[in-house]
Amino acid sequence: MGACQYWSLVFHNRWLLAEMSRIAADVILEICHQADVEPGIFTVIHTWGRDQQWHPHIHLSTTAGGVTSGHTWKNLHFYARKVMSMWRYRITRLLSRKYPDLVMPDALAAEGSSKREWNRFLDTHYRRGWNVNVSRVMDNAIHVAVYFGSYLKKPPVPVSRLEHYAGQDEIGLRYNTSYVDPQKYRSRSALCWC
Repeated sequence: MGACQYWSLVFHNRWLLAEMSRIAADVILEICHQADVEPGIFTVIHTWGRDQQWHPHIHLSTTAGGVTSGHTWKNLHFYARKVMSMWRYRITRLLSRKYPDLVMPDALAAEGSSKREWNRFLDTHYRRGWNVNVSRVMDNAIHVAVYFGSYLKKPPVPVSRLEHYAGQDEIGLRYNTSYVDPQKYRSRSALCWC
């Protein structure tokens, strides 16, 4: 979704997270079914970035191929441009179709003032490239399982990253911004992280 006016929409409509996850899987399934393969897929919903700011996104892991209808393995390559265009189309269609059900955040009040304005807004964003990352094939399935599994067992803010905690009103934490500039520090009210 891009850096991103949609994020506040997802914050106010949390049910969109499940839809995003389903759509991500459906995109991969469609590509695989066109190639006559049945893949293995799992998704992980992330709602926060490294800096604990609201950043809803989906991590999807899939096999680099699948089992054909003839019960043989077939390798398959996923092209980022194709995945992005399918993802963008389906998310845009969902947001247009579900317009009556959406709670519009203040940040999108003008864009969401009518169905016509909303579709105009969606059309503008549809023409842009969206952030879809198709990474290289990982050879180590255990590494993939451990990486994604770690998100299921740990809290949103690990204790090891907490630098400062002042009762109920303020916390401070270390976080990684990138591989180039690894350490930052942020201190904020515990009630105001998004």
